[in-house]
Amino acid sequence: MQRPMTVPALLSVGLVAAGIAQADERWRTAGFATPESVLHDAAHDRLIVSNMKGGPTEANGTGYLSLLSREGEVLEERWSTGLDAPKGMAIHGDRLYVADITRFHVIDLETGEVLETATLDGSAFLNDVTAHESGAIYVTDMMTHAIYRHVDGETALWLQSDELDHPNGILAQGERLIVGTWGAGMQADFTTEVPGGLLAIDIATQAITPLPQAERLGNLDGVVEVDGTFFVTDYMAGVLWRHVPGSEPERMATLQPGSADLGTDGDALFIPLMNGDEVVALDVAE
Repeated sequence: MQRPMTVPALLSVGLVAAGIAQADERWRTAGFATPESVLHDAAHDRLIVSNMKGGPTEANGTGYLSLLSREGEVLEERWSTGLDAPKGMAIHGDRLYVADITRFHVIDLETGEVLETATLDGSAFLNDVTAHESGAIYVTDMMTHAIYRHVDGETALWLQSDELDHPNGILAQGERLIVGTWGAGMQADFTTEVPGGLLAIDIATQAITPLPQAERLGNLDGVVEVDGTFFVTDYMAGVLWRHVPGSEPERMATLQPGSADLGTDGDALFIPLMNGDEVVALDVAE
């Protein structure tokens, strides 16, 4: 893989209807290998990018994680290697947690060394990861309508329900989890008969509740929150949604199909473009 090149910009990304939020592009870095997720590592002031380097279910040992500055400069192309098709990530303390098909990695955040790998029995397509303030780590399994939980070194099935509609993005938020779903009636080409939306799951009771006005947005991938506002990617359409609870979602930008699991530092959104092997940074609209 050639060294990624950064193209700084202040561009309007994806023209949208009048009155709808519109994002400015800060920079765009190319040259990744099927990037699926970007995570902001606040302790080290950097971004971590997961590279599948192949298909999402190819267990070939060629996947890896890259380090990127918040300005789009590649710091270390192959920081953590020997993975298969790494996807979503989360940080708690000095550990990085990574979903990888049917395996779950615990990685030293300082060195990139894989400290532990667990195969999750019954899983099929582990996708996104979130860390709760309690230290519990939650992992979605898109194909089995399931969420796993990692606590005190043990990972087990936590919730499985058809109501989850192929869960993808996940975000721990206080006493609940916010989940972005792919949708119902998935076809062989990953299109769905019914688009996905945002769900809230009560951690104590496991009650599942659709978020009002955000029930049917698209084939949702990543979800982050900044100051009470949710930002969500629609993978198949390449759309970035902005949703303030209590109001209708806004189409914030149109990128390209393959817009995957985004991250944020609170000022910018960092979106991996899987089909273009790029990462793009957009301003968080006011």
